[in-house]
Amino acid sequence: MPATTLTKLVAEAAALTCCVAFGCGAPGGPSDVLPLAEAMRGVAAEAQANATLPPPPATSAPGPTTITISAIGDCAIGDLHYGAGAPGSFLAKLEQVESPLDYPFSGVAQLFAEDDLTIANLEGTFTEREAWHNPVFSIRGKPSYAQMLRRGGVELVDVDNNHSHDYGPGGHDDTKRALDAAGVALVGGVLGLELLWELGVEQRGHGGLELAFDGFEVVDVDGFEPGVVEVVEWLKAVAGDRDLLC
Repeated sequence: MPATTLTKLVAEAAALTCCVAFGCGAPGGPSDVLPLAEAMRGVAAEAQANATLPPPPATSAPGPTTITISAIGDCAIGDLHYGAGAPGSFLAKLEQVESPLDYPFSGVAQLFAEDDLTIANLEGTFTEREAWHNPVFSIRGKPSYAQMLRRGGVELVDVDNNHSHDYGPGGHDDTKRALDAAGVALVGGVLGLELLWELGVEQRGHGGLELAFDGFEVVDVDGFEPGVVEVVEWLKAVAGDRDLLC
């Protein structure tokens, strides 16, 4: 219906309403106004049936899912096999601060808390063992130091590198137990152990993603020395149809 016609009908309905309410000076009084009321209802019904409503607002298509991953590189949390407790050492510094478990990541913890995932390469061990295996640099921290990662906002670490066995297989196992107790996920092993880690981005309104992570060191281990290309192809096969492989 044209806008002018609809406007006219609405105006007529309003005029008839006045007549019903006030009699419009009709000679027969209110009884003569009743037909006008019926006419008014008919006009209103016609206007409603023919009115053209505006279309609903268009909804934009959902954009791509965006996640933020902080990859912070090597983290050596502890001291070398010589010099622990000496001036300038890691232990000596911790003894000077008010909250030792929070100190190492205190400058970036808020940043890591705001991203979706923080990953690190854990260089060293969390163990009380004293028999070091790396004569150059054997890195060791107390098992309780694993909490520094979690409290600093680090959720996932790689434990397959040239310092992961500084205190032998036993020290490596101690490290994995300490990480598990602290609630820090890990990837890696002597030959690389895959771990599929679901990132619940839906809590931020993005929809869930499933990511695949692995850590590996391309070195000679019991005669097995895979090339980087071969390892990457193996990881792709492990990841399958996951949304992201790291």
